[in-house]
Amino acid sequence: MNKIYALALSALLCGPALAANRQPITKNIAKSLNLVETSTRLNTTGGVQKAPQRAASFGSIDDMAGAWEWSGKNLLTSNAPSGELTITITNATTGAATISGFIQNFVLQATIDFAKGTVSIPNNQDLGEDSNGDKNYFYLKDVTADGNITDGLGSAAASVGKIEGTTIVFPELDVWAFGDYTQENLGWWYLCYANTLTSLEFQGDPNEGWEDFGTADFQDGWIMPGFEEDPSSAPWTVNVQKSTETTDLYRLNKPYLAESCPSYIKEAAKEGYIVFSIADPEFVQVLPKVYSGFDNGSNKLNLFNIEGFYIDMGLTKADIQDGLKDQNVTYSTYADGVVNIPNCRFNMPSALDKAYSWSTSENVSLADKMVAKITIHKLAGVDNVVAGSDAEAPAEYFNLQGVRVANPEAGQLVIKRQGSTVTKMIAR
Repeated sequence: MNKIYALALSALLCGPALAANRQPITKNIAKSLNLVETSTRLNTTGGVQKAPQRAASFGSIDDMAGAWEWSGKNLLTSNAPSGELTITITNATTGAATISGFIQNFVLQATIDFAKGTVSIPNNQDLGEDSNGDKNYFYLKDVTADGNITDGLGSAAASVGKIEGTTIVFPELDVWAFGDYTQENLGWWYLCYANTLTSLEFQGDPNEGWEDFGTADFQDGWIMPGFEEDPSSAPWTVNVQKSTETTDLYRLNKPYLAESCPSYIKEAAKEGYIVFSIADPEFVQVLPKVYSGFDNGSNKLNLFNIEGFYIDMGLTKADIQDGLKDQNVTYSTYADGVVNIPNCRFNMPSALDKAYSWSTSENVSLADKMVAKITIHKLAGVDNVVAGSDAEAPAEYFNLQGVRVANPEAGQLVIKRQGSTVTKMIAR
């Protein structure tokens, strides 16, 4: 494979990598769907927000050995920061480790400070020759105040990532380069930023502590608004699981892989969850730091609501209500099997302390469109109806993209929802 010579469209340029005046890298979140903006801010005493609490993490440095998924934002036309890497602990006492699995079999030296929860990758590492016989280094590039990347070797001593749960989050504007800083006209194997590593080994059984709890109708207030679609226009049926350890805790299981999920969403989906607690029916929490299964470009989106986001920061219900009292916030509620979530937000592993909402390409906020509704059939009594009631319920039809169809044409393949029953059929 040849080296990459052109900057990607994500950098607003498609041209030679040795351009004299490099284009600004994107300072905000990648926008494969729509632009995003920061969401509701909480006014606490003195205007200072409490720091997020660290999620449960590894028991020891040895637990960090194994497979990791790499993601980040690319500045090249290909060779995006993605795929599986391997962390090997070479000295648990000193924290010495290697990171391997990159293109050209490059191996990075790293130091893990387990007590501080950091992983440091030193700047200016000699990676040896590539298959073209060219010299290569891992190095960091400086970023100017206006967002431009500078030529050559950067001044930082290392890229230092924080261990957040089972993810290592590196500073967003640490630009990693794999190439030769003395001959950048040759191009780079990788040129990327907002890098994260997520453990694939230390996840445990995702179904441990959960049991199946039937199905639910899902009006998606998180992803559909990013496509400027009305969540209520195309609900779909999802599987629901209930916690066997925590009362009133539920989750949507693989919601974006469900059969009737719109195809334009499903094509970017993987396994994931949306976890919510209805313990307080007037203050329902959708928990943050849970991967939903949906990726926006290179970002793995975590979906939550305002209540869950700030509770995770260590604030109380009273703190949140007082801090947001002047912002006309409507809180999430539960009643009769129906969860209403009027304040859907999201973030990603590189920005766990932020909450985002979608906006249009004209920078018009879509936050008020980010409204979700989950009707849990068993809690709503749907699973307990007498036999034959589904047949008496009105039928609704959707195409394979999840869009409602009023009068399906003969021969059209559609999804039919009648009561609690969802089937795929050919219209007659």
